[in-house]
Amino acid sequence: MKADELSAERARALIEARLGRAPQDALEAAVILEAWGGIDANAAMRLGAELTAEPTNLEPSRATTQPAGIRDGGMLAEALALVMAVVAIAAWTPPLAEEFGNSVVKTALQVALPLTLALQWGLRRRYLGRLDGLGRLAENQAVLGLMAVTILGALSLFLGLSGALAGLLIITWVGGIVVVQRGWAMWYGLSMALVAVYLNLGLPSLGAIAAVAAVTLLTAWFALSSSATAVSYPGSWRGTLAAGLIGGGLGAMLVADSTVGWGTNGALPALALVPSMVASLWAGHHLWDLHEAVPRALRAVGVGEADTISWAGPAMAVFTGAVARLAASACVLSIGAILLGDAIDHTIATWSLLFAFGCIALVMVLISLLESLSCILWALLAVSAGFAVELAVGIWGPVDVAGGGLTLGAATAFAVALPMTIMLLVRPGRLLSTSLWIS
Repeated sequence: MKADELSAERARALIEARLGRAPQDALEAAVILEAWGGIDANAAMRLGAELTAEPTNLEPSRATTQPAGIRDGGMLAEALALVMAVVAIAAWTPPLAEEFGNSVVKTALQVALPLTLALQWGLRRRYLGRLDGLGRLAENQAVLGLMAVTILGALSLFLGLSGALAGLLIITWVGGIVVVQRGWAMWYGLSMALVAVYLNLGLPSLGAIAAVAAVTLLTAWFALSSSATAVSYPGSWRGTLAAGLIGGGLGAMLVADSTVGWGTNGALPALALVPSMVASLWAGHHLWDLHEAVPRALRAVGVGEADTISWAGPAMAVFTGAVARLAASACVLSIGAILLGDAIDHTIATWSLLFAFGCIALVMVLISLLESLSCILWALLAVSAGFAVELAVGIWGPVDVAGGGLTLGAATAFAVALPMTIMLLVRPGRLLSTSLWIS
C-alpha cells in the first residue's frame, strides 16, 4: 500500500487498533504503519511524523488511582493462594465423591475444567491482560452476573446434579481470577481452605459449594466495583474467542485422559498438579521480562542487525530461562511430593502423573507465549493436534500408565508449537516491531 492511499484518519485508527492507545512518537507510529499497513519505511516515517505532530483533542484522564492488578511484588501471594486453592479443592474431592458418587464428581470436573479455562483465557485476552483491565471489565458487571446464572442454570438443566456442581465450580474458579487480579489472592485461598475443612467434617456438601460460589461471585463483584476507571481499549472479540477456544482445548486435554482419574482417584490428580502449576507460574512470570529485555538489548542497534537471526539474543535468553525454571522447579517439587508421600505413608502423586502434568505445564507456557504474541491460529493448531492425539490414544491405543495419553498429547502440542515460537524469538527486531506489546 502507498502512503497516499491511506488517509490520516485510517492510519491513526490502524495504529490505535494495534497498540490499544495513541502512538507516543513518530517512530512508534512508523513501525506500526510499516508492519501492518504495508507502507515502505520512509513513507511510514513521514506519515508517522504528521500524525504525531497533529494536535489531538484528548479527553481528560478519568482514572482516579493506579489501576489494580497483579504486580511483581504480588507474585508470591498469588502463587501461595493458588496452591492453597488447588490443595483445598483436592481435599474437596473425596467428601464430594462419597456423598454424590464418583460418576457425578467425574462428570462435573470433566465439564468444569475446560469451560473454566476457556472463560479464564478469554477474560485475560480481552480484559485482564491489561493493567487496568478490571476497570474495563467492570463496565460489564451486569452481563457477567447474567452469564453466571445462565451457565449454572443451563448445566443444571442438561446434566442434573453433575451440571449444578460443575456450574458452581466454574463460578468459583472464574470469579477467583478476578479476586486474585484485584490483589485479594490470600483471601481467596483461605476461603477455599475453609470449605475443605467443612467438607471433611462430613457435613452436607452442595450447600457449602453453593455458598463459596456465591461469596466468590460477590467478592468479584465488589472487586470490579472498587477498581479504577479504565483508559485502555479491550482486546478484540476475535482474539477473545480464539483465546477461549485455546483455553478450552487445554482444559479438555487435562480431562480427556481417563487414566488421570479425575473424580475417581480422590485427591490424587489435583495434588499431582501442584508442582507443575507452581513451576508454570514461575516460568510465566519470567517471560514477562521479554517486554523489558528485548527493547533494552536493541538500543542503538541498527534495523538490519536487529532483524538478523540470533540464537543467543535477548528473546531466546528469556525463553530458555523460563523453560529451565519450569523444568528445574517441577523436578524438585515432584521429588518433594514423592518423598513427602513416603514419609507420611500416603500416596500424594505418582511419577507418571507428575511427568504428564509437567509436560502439559510446559505446553501451557508455550501456548500462552504464542497467544500473547498474537500467533493465535498456530497456538490453536498446536492445542488441536495435541487433543486429537490424546483422544486417539484413548480410543485405539489405551495406555495403562497414569497420564500416558496426556503425556503423548502434550508432546504433540509441544512439537507443533515449538518451531513457531523459535521463529518468532530468534529475530528480536521483528519481534519488537510486529508482536511485542501489540494485541
